[in-house]
Amino acid sequence: MSSLGPPKYLCSRVIRELRRHGLDRYRIPPNFFSSRLYRDVLDSLDVCNIPKASALNRQQWRNVVNAADSMRAIAYLMKAGESGSKAAPSEACNRIVSDSLSSLWAWSQYLHPFLRNCDEDALEAATKLYQWQFLDLGRGWHYAAVSDVLLALSRCTAPDMEISALQATPGSASLIYDLWWYMAHETGDAMRDAALMSTLALFAFDDPDRHVARAIVLKGAFGVESLVRRLCTLLDVKVERPNFRAIFPFVYLLAQCAECDEGVRPCMYPLIRRVCPMLRIVDYSAGDADEAEDNYLMLYSGNCLYLLSHLSGGLRGTRDIIRLVRQGLLQAMFRYLNHFSDPVRELSVNADIMERIISPAIFVPSVATAVNGVFQRYGLFLDPRKRDFDPWNEMRVSLHKMLEFKETYKAEKKTMQFCHNRPCDSVGHGKFKRCSCGWAFYCSKPCQASDWPHHRTVCQTKVQDPNASSFRIGRPSDIRFLQFYAYRLLATRDDFSSEGARSFEVNLTSEYTEPVITVLSDSNAAEERTVSVIVGTRTAKTSLVFPLPAARFQ
Repeated sequence: MSSLGPPKYLCSRVIRELRRHGLDRYRIPPNFFSSRLYRDVLDSLDVCNIPKASALNRQQWRNVVNAADSMRAIAYLMKAGESGSKAAPSEACNRIVSDSLSSLWAWSQYLHPFLRNCDEDALEAATKLYQWQFLDLGRGWHYAAVSDVLLALSRCTAPDMEISALQATPGSASLIYDLWWYMAHETGDAMRDAALMSTLALFAFDDPDRHVARAIVLKGAFGVESLVRRLCTLLDVKVERPNFRAIFPFVYLLAQCAECDEGVRPCMYPLIRRVCPMLRIVDYSAGDADEAEDNYLMLYSGNCLYLLSHLSGGLRGTRDIIRLVRQGLLQAMFRYLNHFSDPVRELSVNADIMERIISPAIFVPSVATAVNGVFQRYGLFLDPRKRDFDPWNEMRVSLHKMLEFKETYKAEKKTMQFCHNRPCDSVGHGKFKRCSCGWAFYCSKPCQASDWPHHRTVCQTKVQDPNASSFRIGRPSDIRFLQFYAYRLLATRDDFSSEGARSFEVNLTSEYTEPVITVLSDSNAAEERTVSVIVGTRTAKTSLVFPLPAARFQ
């Protein structure tokens, strides 16, 4: 056929041939691979026909549309040749992959939507100019053809390998991601959008070296931030029963990206507030799920929790942690432990959340109160004999100790309900105003003014370490408790006394279940004695510096 003739319309011819030999379904007819039609399909994918840049003349445009049409034909042939077993591709599919993979990959790279070698406007103009019959396929049909053939290749396992033929090709994850972005943002093709994203997540699942996640991370804002925005859009859709299968690939890929590169985590911080709503989606499907669906739900729940664990550095204060608790984080974890039966994941995922977020923050009274309220209201008590639940049960022990000490603090605070102006020394209940330092009460402003010359040497409020992160303690009462708690911990040490000249650090966020106390320095000046209380989560914390003047302990 002359190069100035019309295109070969190979896909239409392949479909007619398949239908002619199949009564009510597609199937590859006998001797098809030796037919002239199959040779035409392969010839149209000849890499020698790839233009060096954008197509400029009729012959080049004819080569482009023939190649794109052949991609559509290959996708149909791959579908017709499927054996029905994902683990064992048919001989027909293996034959097609062997004959066409390298050519398909070369043409796919040329037709990359971001290279603009063959954009929608140019193809539409050429089709109209030469009066070729492709307009009914819709705008950007050649990009859809690339997507379809790549999806077909992704379902075919490479010979002697455990991954697909496409996944074994370097750069495939990056190209699939770009096609997903184009389908999601430019065409609104929801079917191919979902299929490409699911394929990308499947590639990542069989990717211990995180090649897929790294390919996305390297795209910068175009990569991770696009996934975050798309996930938020899916979560904002008002539907009676959310489709967790549409959401899961985004959760999984974002968790992978957060794990392989800490630098991209800040742009995922908006998802912290959405993790609990994502976990609640499981409630819509868990009741009537079969075994396969149940495993999928377990994987989905685990990745939601892992994503939160990786994003714990974005928790900016106790209010963020309390919000997670009130949104149902503990109930979701409890359901995960009781409903699903994967002990390895149970241990690791709960250990991450407990050790990074809940257990360190449990030393703050407002957090402890919120956690205890959920425990009591919903009865979240696990069998303490089960080793796999150690992180959960250890947190409960810490919570119990914390609540007991809180009662001690309340009782101690009542003993301070007297006027600290020594000449007055009034005693009462609930009528005294506390100084901002939290360690003196006065019955009136005149008494406070009278006592100021004596009290000013010890009246120092907490100072936040400027080098610490911006983790905020939301309530002043929490800060006063932490100060009291630190003093009581120090009082139990043999190397601590009111006459000593040491500064201390009390770390409430260490990897140990008990606070870690460290001697920072010795000083000859008593007024320089301090205690630094490190509080927050394992990855987001702040340092509260309190004075330790000797007069306070006399």
